[in-house]
Amino acid sequence: MKHFSEKDKLRLLYTLAVNQQPLILQMFPGTEGWPFLRYHGSSGRMMVWAGSKPLRSLFSSPLEHRADIAYQLLHITQSLQFSLFCTKVSEDMFGTLDDSRVFIVDASTIGVIDLQEGQFCFTGHWYLLPEHLDVFSCLSGSCERPPPCETVPATQSFILLWKHVINNLLVPNDVQSGHLPKEAVSALAICADQSQSEQRIIAAVQTSKVILQTLRPCSALYGYRYPECLNSDRF
Repeated sequence: MKHFSEKDKLRLLYTLAVNQQPLILQMFPGTEGWPFLRYHGSSGRMMVWAGSKPLRSLFSSPLEHRADIAYQLLHITQSLQFSLFCTKVSEDMFGTLDDSRVFIVDASTIGVIDLQEGQFCFTGHWYLLPEHLDVFSCLSGSCERPPPCETVPATQSFILLWKHVINNLLVPNDVQSGHLPKEAVSALAICADQSQSEQRIIAAVQTSKVILQTLRPCSALYGYRYPECLNSDRF
């Protein structure tokens, strides 16, 4: 902040105290490929960004659509896990545009850790801290003894995503109908189990992505990857 003017410093500190979301959206702009909607501006707690369709409105969609959404959610989380970590996850955190692309629309529960400043020492098993001891919440000075950044596991965002969102996208009826492979359900159970080792959770996430990729349709309804999907196995 040495190059900031006094006015810039006051504006930054006020934004940090009132609403941290604008800073996340400015630091990781959607125009540079980050999975956030285009940010137009903010004032106090009021923000303006592009509109999107709520994720919960897709829970009753055909499996191929829900599989595509689940795949995108996993891909987004995987792309963020080395710098951005979720402290809470809900379906209200995400939305889709007309081309079926998934975006993060609520960044209020995302924390940033600069991994270049040091390395985490993960030991294979971990546990989620109680909400009042969340390391990001403690940065405001509200905790008597904030936990260190090392308590944030690399798989935290995946665990929360599977527990609170993907479980609503991929349901038992999909397996009973024979449309969803049993391997996907087994992987889902591992991803939602915080007692599993990090290595096993990450492997289950990758297995899930491979299975979901085979269920994704290739049609003009998914404009964000059409017509490229016609000629590429990557889609």
